[in-house]
Amino acid sequence: MTLGALALMTPAVLVGHPNVFPDTSAYELIGQWLFERMGLDPRGGFSVMRHRADLGLFFTMAGARSPTYSLALFAITNPGSAWAMAGLQSLIGSALIALALRVRLGRFRIGPFAALIAGMTLFTSLPWFAILMMPDVFMGYAALAAVLLIVDFDRLIRLEQVMLALGLALALSFHASNPPILMAIVVVAALAIAVRALPAGRAAPGLAICLLAAGAAVLTLLAYPRLVEALAHRPLSRPPFLTARLLADGPGRDYLAKACAEGEPLALCPYQGRPMTDANAILWSPSKTEGVYEPAPYSVRLAMTRQEPAFVRGVIFLEPWRTLSNLARDAWEELIDVNVIDTLGYRDYALIARGPGFASPFPAMRVCVRRPNLCYPTPFQLASQGALQAGLILGAGYLILRLLAGWAWIGRRLPLAPLAGREAVATLAVLAVTLGNAVFCGAISGVFPRYQMRMDWIVPLWAGLCVLAAVPTGDRLAAVRAWAASRANFKLIKS
Repeated sequence: MTLGALALMTPAVLVGHPNVFPDTSAYELIGQWLFERMGLDPRGGFSVMRHRADLGLFFTMAGARSPTYSLALFAITNPGSAWAMAGLQSLIGSALIALALRVRLGRFRIGPFAALIAGMTLFTSLPWFAILMMPDVFMGYAALAAVLLIVDFDRLIRLEQVMLALGLALALSFHASNPPILMAIVVVAALAIAVRALPAGRAAPGLAICLLAAGAAVLTLLAYPRLVEALAHRPLSRPPFLTARLLADGPGRDYLAKACAEGEPLALCPYQGRPMTDANAILWSPSKTEGVYEPAPYSVRLAMTRQEPAFVRGVIFLEPWRTLSNLARDAWEELIDVNVIDTLGYRDYALIARGPGFASPFPAMRVCVRRPNLCYPTPFQLASQGALQAGLILGAGYLILRLLAGWAWIGRRLPLAPLAGREAVATLAVLAVTLGNAVFCGAISGVFPRYQMRMDWIVPLWAGLCVLAAVPTGDRLAAVRAWAASRANFKLIKS
């Protein structure tokens, strides 16, 4: 597993550093603030944020950041470095792949594991997210753990069951989008039980664990604002992501113009003159001519978030078909946008600017060119795009063909063994959660490749597992030896 983790860290070695993202500083800062407030870090580094504007932005940003990942990131990177966090995230991925391989093949074999890790390193997005100082990769880890718990619970030993359950609950708490996206797997499993494609007695324990883990994660995320209010004596907010999405798509702007003209007291009304055509600019541009959320006063940001449910209802009632079609288009664009360019190395200026009370744990970015804060992109990352696209397309195509091979009128035309029983259910769950991630992230938040590529790697991984499980290892080796012998005999005859 250690060698597998080192292989998954290949991009960090080739690029020269683990990667950070602009949001990394927010997670680090929240972790530091929580450590100080709980008396675990008495150095007072957070006190450099002494301006009310900075604190206002922090408390509105903090609502969209997981406290559990923030604590983990700060605890691991502060005494060590980003390499320690990248190593841990890569090791978790390697361990999950090894476990999935052991379950699918009946026993762990080093040869297939090495082949699978090599394929994941060269042809999937997993290595890029394993070295990224963000919680993104854990959605894929949670999905893989849930599939193993539900479909293969009886093949797991007790320690594996416990570790997967605890890891699943923790991974789901790392981002607010993780629990609802996981419900795609739960729905597939419930339907499989209903049609008796999966025995209820076998799947029920894992299904219950998934629901309990999701519930625990949701309770943690709901309790977080209460904790912050108790420690800071001020409300915690979150950015109005769906409002920004609807504004950028168009129907939100139409509703805003109508509501403001009719005198509704919307916090967005004073910003009508701004473009509002890009969700990212609406939320995060500091410009007072283009940005909306970040340049607004703290009280106005709180009002925008508080008014979001009514705003969304108003937009849907005003233009239901256009709104839904736009959201469907966003989901489709999210699904097909295959690249990992935006994971590569930002110099996190927010970390650097925190002052002498805190030393940044991140190593210097050695490949930043053209722009002072952004490494974008390296030739290695550009060259990897074709391989990532090929891995995803071939993996998804293989799984779909194996599923279709079970239909008599199609199976006769496909030289593939059909997936059946628990293998078919697991494959459907993997495809469903991948699609569910695109729908949720693309439609609710925005179309960014990072949102989908964070877990697209699970499709080629599952395809690789199905390929390895299709033919016993002994038969595979025998087939390779027979092929090599036939080639040798052919050359002898020809000579």
